[in-house]
Amino acid sequence: MHNRVHGYVGGLCGDMSHVPFAAFDPIFWAHHCMIDRLFYLWQLDTKHTIPVSLYNTVLRPFELTIEHVLNTYQLGYDYASARGET
Repeated sequence: MHNRVHGYVGGLCGDMSHVPFAAFDPIFWAHHCMIDRLFYLWQLDTKHTIPVSLYNTVLRPFELTIEHVLNTYQLGYDYASARGET
């Protein structure tokens, strides 16, 4: 779901197809916001959980672990649906 959009939007020569340039395309930001929101909604579904054994996995090139990025509120943002708003 994530990677294919980069190719579909960027094509062979577009910014979205090349990691060093992808963030220069405004669609990159909309795409990644949607991926983040889908992950958030997936987390709300109690049938799905992330194995605790993965929590300490470091997300390169950042020094953050999976555990550090699971809670959007702690990262400084939230989704309206989390507060019961529409």
